[in-house]
Amino acid sequence: MSSSSPSPPPSDYRPKFFTKKWTITIPSNPTVRFSRATPSHFDAWLPIATNADNNKLQDSKDQVWDEVAISKWKDRMHDQYVKSNTDFHCLKVLIEVDGQVMGFGDIFVIRPGIANIGVVLNEEVRGKGLGKLTTSVLTQLALNFGLQAVAGTMRDNEPMRSTLRNLGFVEEEKIIELEGRGIVAEFSYTLSREGWKDIDLSVEFEE
Repeated sequence: MSSSSPSPPPSDYRPKFFTKKWTITIPSNPTVRFSRATPSHFDAWLPIATNADNNKLQDSKDQVWDEVAISKWKDRMHDQYVKSNTDFHCLKVLIEVDGQVMGFGDIFVIRPGIANIGVVLNEEVRGKGLGKLTTSVLTQLALNFGLQAVAGTMRDNEPMRSTLRNLGFVEEEKIIELEGRGIVAEFSYTLSREGWKDIDLSVEFEE
């Protein structure tokens, strides 16, 4: 079964992304594929999440990835996955380029009706438009789910800041802190719906 955006009914559309296997492609970028990240993908996902170069502009840049930290990360991702299967609050997405996993992103509901967008990419695929494409796909999905899209990043992450501004997000200098993690963002972004142009998502659901 396949479907396209924009604007499928959120009540019919959103649960499918948590209860079925699916892939998303963009007609203009056929070598890039998006799919749900699950605990079965830890072997491909973990090296990206723990790569120090991928985290140097994140709030987790000082994280030491020893066995204890890796075990806690796996437990947290597993718990989020299980919980999301019924409350649809956190969608983790793998990004494949030519069949290789090169990054991941997420749509995380932080308050009722509002979802944060996040993206992490391997160095070799940065600066080629993949970050903008991924952010666009995640933003479109959030909107299709009936959610408002927001984001946050650190001051030094100029590539992400530029991407968000170019996509129509309004930038605000604002410190965001989370218990147990400290400062997770120094700039916050809210999508200006008037400035957003819907993109065509080609979605394939497995029966």
